[in-house]
Amino acid sequence: MNLNIEVISHELQKNYTVSCSLKSGKTPLSSPMLYDGTAFRKKHVYIIEAADLALLEESPADIALIVIGVSPFRSDSRLCDILFIRENIPFRLIFNQVTAIFDRLNAWEQELLQYEGDYGSIRQMLACSHDILGGALTLVDDSFNLLAYTSDLSQYPEYFDSNSPNRTPGHLIEAALADPDYRSSTRKREVFLYPKYSCGSNALCRNLFRDGEDVYYARLILMNASGQYSVEHTFLLMFLGDMIHRTLSRVSLISMVNFVYQNLIDLICRILKEPPRHVSEALSALQGAGWDIHDSYVVTALSNPFERHTVVQDRSFCSQLEIILKETCAVVYGDCIVLVTNISRDKVPDRDDFDSRLTVFLRENLFKAGISNPIRDFSQLSVGYREAMAALELGNAKDPSLWCYHFGRYLINYIIQASSREIPFAELIDDRLLFLKEYDRKNDSRLFETLKTYIKCKYNVTRSAEALFIHRTTFLSRMDRIYHLTQLDLDDWDTRLILMLSIHALENG
Repeated sequence: MNLNIEVISHELQKNYTVSCSLKSGKTPLSSPMLYDGTAFRKKHVYIIEAADLALLEESPADIALIVIGVSPFRSDSRLCDILFIRENIPFRLIFNQVTAIFDRLNAWEQELLQYEGDYGSIRQMLACSHDILGGALTLVDDSFNLLAYTSDLSQYPEYFDSNSPNRTPGHLIEAALADPDYRSSTRKREVFLYPKYSCGSNALCRNLFRDGEDVYYARLILMNASGQYSVEHTFLLMFLGDMIHRTLSRVSLISMVNFVYQNLIDLICRILKEPPRHVSEALSALQGAGWDIHDSYVVTALSNPFERHTVVQDRSFCSQLEIILKETCAVVYGDCIVLVTNISRDKVPDRDDFDSRLTVFLRENLFKAGISNPIRDFSQLSVGYREAMAALELGNAKDPSLWCYHFGRYLINYIIQASSREIPFAELIDDRLLFLKEYDRKNDSRLFETLKTYIKCKYNVTRSAEALFIHRTTFLSRMDRIYHLTQLDLDDWDTRLILMLSIHALENG
């Protein structure tokens, strides 16, 4: 990581009496070197004793010097930045201390780089920067949504509302919009101070703009209790802003999580693994999204049977789906994308419109989807997920030409499949139906078909006879024969139910 002499000076001032002769103060400098009388290497900071400096007639502009044992401060005509340390101490000690500054910030840079390119790592980037910058860090978008923040933001109650943890408190939004300087502040490209309205002190800010455009889309904010910031804070906040912007640009804005749903995403993934023990665990995340635990929800599971996507691709799909399907939170879970749609909200389209919008996405991206029945308790999302996965499996097997499958349409298939997991399928069919099929085979009759038609025609004699293309009298004769052979009581509800399930199983087994 390249530093400038101002950052190094700020660190050394904690232990020594330091003065500067700065030509720019902004030259990017690599790791320190001990001056040994040889030619200088570009863009390095050199530790040099005062006696050696006196022998130098000139030095290049693209280096910096740290001079030991110079008191008092004196001006210098050289072109490079020079930092003077009054104390006469071993220059190797200063070398080690400056090296430690570079090592610490290089380690921070490497930690940031391991998150770069992953949309969901912005919070980790802020968390690992907390101790480096020494304050609460927040990333706020142009609509005042809290995209990410460090945990100590909650220590600033004027800036954090636990009931709406992904949104700037309303009074601050109103204050910003009423401030004539707010709009102009969104055009600043340098790090700047901006007022903290409720307590009168300042926050250090860095705006983020879309590549190649003057379009402001987010602001990185540093707050500490004192409201006092150094040149080092400014430098490091600029660097962190660059890293975050590169991450967001790499995955593109469409790939960014809808941060209003950020806590909700974490909650959904936990519930899919194990339902929460306490309702209170869900309340905060739901309130942040404007949802209620007792709203009605539909769970949709999407899977691509043709290819496997990367996590970043899946996150991009999630963002697209959240735009296409209103009041929908999308998560990557296992090998699927899982959608949770709040169907109690006014913005949700009706079922036909929902299916139409979803099907367009499915066709374009070669996904298939299983859709649960409505779930009327958010804590039971895992039930909806199992329904959606079952619909996806059963529907794809029965109707492979379709793109989405509703669990309700395959409910009988699921009941039969679930009930046959311990007992063989053939043992679940009413043996009187099996007897009729065998009787028909031996006697070349059509009794099984007659009974099946009668059930499907809702026990209507006339419609059944017409469907079989036989006379009513012939139909009644067959039914008498069926009763004589099986003693079936078609006035009994349980008998009707088991016959319908058995016929369905025989036709779809």
